[in-house]
Amino acid sequence: MNYRADCKLNRQDVLFRSSVLQTEARVFEWQDEFLKNKIAAAFAANELEPHLVEDVAFHMTDWKDDLDQLVTLYQNIDRASDSEIQKVIIGFLAHAPNHIVAARKERDMLFEDTR
Repeated sequence: MNYRADCKLNRQDVLFRSSVLQTEARVFEWQDEFLKNKIAAAFAANELEPHLVEDVAFHMTDWKDDLDQLVTLYQNIDRASDSEIQKVIIGFLAHAPNHIVAARKERDMLFEDTR
């Protein structure tokens, strides 16, 4: 066994996997940014204040990872342990509601003139 060749192969494998993970991270980052921009554009079409539009888009996307984890949990609930269920639900409840409340407040400000 050629230890050096083995090490080189393993190093190349690690570098490749690292590259793939970095690419996936960039794709997810792009998707998140696209989602945020799409939401902002939907509200901006009404000629609303840009900072309010950006705030709503931020508050409705910042907890997307928590939502993704919750959806995955629900789709695989039969395979999840009690601790996994608790971790995902507690994580969601610790993060998402505050953003939803903040987005609601922004929405009230966005549409206060139309009441």
